[in-house]
Amino acid sequence: MSRITRTTCAVLLFLALVIAGCRPQTEPVWVDDDVSYTLAGARRLLREVDSSAVAKTRGPDAQRMRQDALVSLRNRGGDAEQAATLVTKTFPSNTRAVPVYFERARVDGRDALLVIEAWGPSGSPLTLERLWIIDMSTGQILDSVAEH
Repeated sequence: MSRITRTTCAVLLFLALVIAGCRPQTEPVWVDDDVSYTLAGARRLLREVDSSAVAKTRGPDAQRMRQDALVSLRNRGGDAEQAATLVTKTFPSNTRAVPVYFERARVDGRDALLVIEAWGPSGSPLTLERLWIIDMSTGQILDSVAEH
């Protein structure tokens, strides 16, 4: 390989690493502590979960980060994998929202998955949050609430 080709390859590799390093990264939180909530108690989680790690995310990065979060959750296996599959089946993949928190819990006596995602309208960063409560056995959405 010539010196110019090696230099070109090195520069391209460096640029790819810099670009990849500039993309926002986040690891979703997975909680499975056998907790029981009332519906009102579960809704309070929306005020307690921090989604600031993805708050500056826009456009195509949101979809990539959403997929990354679901892959990360799926790779944990067990109930986390089941939760990722449930979210994948329940929600569209092209939405501008990134899940930052997943919890398996009982809500008003039902086995449920609580999902908190950061979202934002088109052209805006993901500065809003939304809570979904999904029945683990049926996939039915039991509740959804957004904070603005």
